Amino acid sequence: MSPVLVRLAFRNVFRNRKRSIITFLSISLGLAALVFGQGLMLGIGNESMKNIIDYQTAHLTISPPGYLDMKETSLSPSVPDYPEILNSLERLPHVEGATARIVVPAVLNDGMNDLPCLASGVDVQTDGHVFRLADVVAEGRYLQGQRLEMVVGTRLAGQFAARPGDRLNVIMQDRGGEIEVQSLEVAGLVDTGNPTVDRGSLFIPLGVMQRALGMEGQATEVAVRLRRASDVGAGRAAIASFLAAEGLDLDVSEWTELAGDFLRLHRLKKRAFGVMTGVIVLLAAVGIVNTMLMASFERTREMGMMMAMGMKARTVLILFLLEGAVLGLFGGLAGGLLGGAATYYTEVHGIDIGAMYGDIDIGYPIRDVLRGDLTVGTLIGTLCFGVVVSVLASLYPAWRASKLVPSEALRHV
Repeated sequence: MSPVLVRLAFRNVFRNRKRSIITFLSISLGLAALVFGQGLMLGIGNESMKNIIDYQTAHLTISPPGYLDMKETSLSPSVPDYPEILNSLERLPHVEGATARIVVPAVLNDGMNDLPCLASGVDVQTDGHVFRLADVVAEGRYLQGQRLEMVVGTRLAGQFAARPGDRLNVIMQDRGGEIEVQSLEVAGLVDTGNPTVDRGSLFIPLGVMQRALGMEGQATEVAVRLRRASDVGAGRAAIASFLAAEGLDLDVSEWTELAGDFLRLHRLKKRAFGVMTGVIVLLAAVGIVNTMLMASFERTREMGMMMAMGMKARTVLILFLLEGAVLGLFGGLAGGLLGGAATYYTEVHGIDIGAMYGDIDIGYPIRDVLRGDLTVGTLIGTLCFGVVVSVLASLYPAWRASKLVPSEALRHV
């Protein structure tokens, strides 16, 4: 490609500065919105996944067959010989920690009002190797030993105006079908930022739960944390091989299976964002087509003269496509700069929707502060996308200009 042609394309783009600036702004603002939206969606998705793994599912869950379908019923089957499984898991590759839990439906009661919730019996000694509940105690303290106490999600406790030191009743059904009522002291409140946990979960020492439900030495699941999230596939395969070698008929589920509702919602919102992006890009493309068409009309005599002097139709086509690429390049650079700056701000400072809208559920298991995630790949991809769209939008005007007949173009007024 001739450097002269490139210089000519740059000169032609800025010949009509007002029109070019308007087109440039439409491209840059559209691409800035694209960068910001992608960064925000990526940040929300990453933080949501982290919250689900840290406070709800862990990376992997070992459970009896059919457990996932019965997890929130009192009939959930139990994991046999879970202490031996825990000891063996620590020696497997990729495994950082493992813990046993009993998870059953319950009702929280203050003597007058009832609220359904999910009660989890947690091993105080090993739960911190997998989950991060002890790091997000907002009031009071975390569980200690086998005391008759519990830790409650902040929003669930708020329904009873309960504070650390208060007592609430936990109503559960044991394996024999009998109703068990435990009066437990609220040791602390946890604020995970995950609505599922904060609004509907409480945590009791595993031994207390086992005695209350007649499940001494039993657990309904074993949760596993891996060293890296990318190890999920390999970790699952290693654990499945170990269980098969031990003759244990147990399933190994990834967190994506346990958080299927969230992932479906996330995919739906990404599609909605894609539709919005398409509309923005379409508007920017219309601006480019308009600019290039106007340029082809205004420069009809000029193009005719250049073609009469020997410029080939193919060269005219390339010239107009280059002009579109220049618009896309500068628009992409400005859009990446604006969108990147806005995304970086949200990554560092966040957007406090809690302060703006109060207690609002946006459908994601995240805290009240939304944070973006700016990546080099997003910036480069957006820049390339802007150039490609600009070139495509210039195709018709470029084709029209290349089809001019020199003799007729020279007579154009």
